[in-house]
Amino acid sequence: MKKTGVFIMLSIFVMGLSACRKGPEDPLLSFKTRKNRLSNNWVAYKYKVNGVDILNEEQSGTKNIPNCGVQNIDTLINRSIKMNFSKNGNYSDEYVTKTKISARTANNDDICAQYNFDDSTKAITNGYGNWSFSGGTGGTSKREQLLIFQEETREGLLWDIVRLASTDLKLSRKYIVKGESTFTTEEISFNIAK
Repeated sequence: MKKTGVFIMLSIFVMGLSACRKGPEDPLLSFKTRKNRLSNNWVAYKYKVNGVDILNEEQSGTKNIPNCGVQNIDTLINRSIKMNFSKNGNYSDEYVTKTKISARTANNDDICAQYNFDDSTKAITNGYGNWSFSGGTGGTSKREQLLIFQEETREGLLWDIVRLASTDLKLSRKYIVKGESTFTTEEISFNIAK
């Protein structure tokens, strides 16, 4: 009988801890508040758009060029994303995109040489604004969502918080781009910046 009582008490305790979780992948127990866990510098290690990780993306293509043959075009895109959330509600981000394109034709004579090239570009965009937890309506409870208001675009982005732990963060969102009829899904996973 004692073992059954201990088992029941332990089960109630574990179910109580599970009820405290906000995100579906949140840790079972944390001694930090969600605000303290989120307030940090984060670096993305995975960024999926419609199920495809695009942090490091490779693309290949061909183009037929008269009198030169087939031109092979290889593109390598490396992206890095950093987000910073401060305790006072300020937000900043940095998106860096490095693109390297290499093109070669089958025929390398003087006329076709102009189609052979290597090109690299780097683009950096920085954003800032405010953040707050959201939720409390419908099927979401308080602090399950993250609202980011970007000053430069005057837009609000609403992310579902899938996981918020002391050292990792996972956000997702689903939306329809203006003029399109299908949903775009984004999922981004972060580690603490070192």
